[in-house]
Amino acid sequence: MSTTRIDTVLNRQKQNLITDAVVALLVAAAILFYVVGLGATPSVRAANAATAPAPKLTLIEAPIEQSPVCAYDAQTWSC
Repeated sequence: MSTTRIDTVLNRQKQNLITDAVVALLVAAAILFYVVGLGATPSVRAANAATAPAPKLTLIEAPIEQSPVCAYDAQTWSC
């Protein structure tokens, strides 16, 4: 009976060790991905910004007389 109990304890310890190893590998992979990913991103953005054309902005001005004046009276909008 004691052999079975010892085997159970050893199996649990083995499972815990495997779980810890898997978690450690996942954390290491996440850190590596974070460092490599962030290390490459600024240079890629800089290269794209250098080759991309500047955005063109168009300003549309409307005369004040043509701008609608709207009011809200707690239930409806009126313009």
